[in-house]
Amino acid sequence: MEKEQILSLIRSSVAEGKVSFDEVVATLGHQISRQGNDTALNSVKMGKNVSKILYFTGTLIVVIGIIILISQNWNGIGIPGRLLVTLGVSFISLCAGLYFSKQVDHNSLSVTFLTISASLAPVGAYVLADSLGFRFDDVSVQATTAFMLLCVFLSALYVAKKDILIFVCGSFFTWLYYALTLKILSDSNSYNDYDTLQIVTIILGISYVCFAYYLSISNREEREGKQRIANIYYGLGTIGILLPTILWNGVWNMLYIGLVFFAVMGSVYFKSRAMLTFSALFLVAYIIKITSKYFTNSMSWPIALVFLGFVVIGIGYSTFYLNRKYMGHSTNA
Repeated sequence: MEKEQILSLIRSSVAEGKVSFDEVVATLGHQISRQGNDTALNSVKMGKNVSKILYFTGTLIVVIGIIILISQNWNGIGIPGRLLVTLGVSFISLCAGLYFSKQVDHNSLSVTFLTISASLAPVGAYVLADSLGFRFDDVSVQATTAFMLLCVFLSALYVAKKDILIFVCGSFFTWLYYALTLKILSDSNSYNDYDTLQIVTIILGISYVCFAYYLSISNREEREGKQRIANIYYGLGTIGILLPTILWNGVWNMLYIGLVFFAVMGSVYFKSRAMLTFSALFLVAYIIKITSKYFTNSMSWPIALVFLGFVVIGIGYSTFYLNRKYMGHSTNA
């Protein structure tokens, strides 16, 4: 319908009394108001995104700057100076993060300060241990440090309830987990027992997946925020399970393919794109491992490469298909 016909229809409708002039004005005014609100909302969102980028950039600059300051002036600033710019800044940032966590409009700023605090805390722990004469490479010192930091940031999580603190506490727990494992292995004179470390990593990977599932189903009113952290742990758990096992040989070469497909099916059940992506990558790595092992020194190697290429294409399409069909409406990223 042409513009003149539309205007003519409106005029005739008003003249015939089918619609009133006030109704036309009200309808157009409502449409203009809604468009204005949408524009204002988009401007606010853009402003928040810019703020988040600046917060993230500022965090990196602060952490890198402090590390450079310490490394270049290690002897010049002395022990008090080292502790001030590491543990001191970490503590102040933690307090600021907890303070701003109570203000809805400053959520990103709170996350920024909490990130700075968590990033500097291990550096400050190293400085403190060195100042007290402890060797930081000692697994007992690392276990103690990880435990203390875990307790501090678990307390912060209880107060602030920020998603970033879930990841921070998970990181310190992982540090504590490996430190205790290495301590046990060193005490049992099995420090180089890599098979044990691989099994320990698999157990940790399974724990990550279970924890991610717990985050996905707990507190459904907060699901969107926690789902991002859950998806990270789904990905890390997949790596923790599939990375050590791909290094195994023998009969495991036949069983690994089943484990990978089990992970793919798990990604559909959990609706995790991260798990699906890493499962596909490890499937490609497994195919490369098998073909390179059995075909490298034969005339079949070029044929195997061609076959591998088509298999990778097929895996890529399958990943796209599963992602679109089963995760199209998921909140996972």
